[in-house]
Amino acid sequence: MIVIVLPIDKWSQPIPQRETISDILDAKSLSILRSVIGGTCVLIDPEDISITPQPICDSTELATDDAKLLATLLLDVESWFFARKRCLPKGTAIIHFVSRAGDARLLIGMSCEDWELRAGGHSKGGFFDPVADQVRDILKRTFPDIASSDDRSMWKLGAIEHMKQACIELQKEAEQ
Repeated sequence: MIVIVLPIDKWSQPIPQRETISDILDAKSLSILRSVIGGTCVLIDPEDISITPQPICDSTELATDDAKLLATLLLDVESWFFARKRCLPKGTAIIHFVSRAGDARLLIGMSCEDWELRAGGHSKGGFFDPVADQVRDILKRTFPDIASSDDRSMWKLGAIEHMKQACIELQKEAEQ
């Protein structure tokens, strides 16, 4: 997929990048991320456009090192990228961070390399282009059975469709 980043008009200035992480995240979010001790991850249907995306798999424990790495990436101002992108965001995964300071939720979309952190009643989103490979690797390590061996692809061909079908069948069984 090709993503083109263009200003709204030819006279507009580039979106200023932030200088410190405090320019991006509020104090509660920073406190939570600085004390992450673990987390879980669920994959979501990339075609689901509802406000509350539905998981297509059971919650999977993140490796402690990966949860801490993801928190470290979120705390690094250089990981955040702000621009006007011309792509349709599609959710890929939801991470639930567990921390001594509270819980946080991170919605990740690999199609536009976007993320949204919700913590302590606040929400902040942006793009993670500078660290996209690291985020992709964390998700692939978390779900190795369906991960593609190709560096630029997320999942094996048909893996998401198979998971969606399995989820639908489980829902039908639960209703009976």
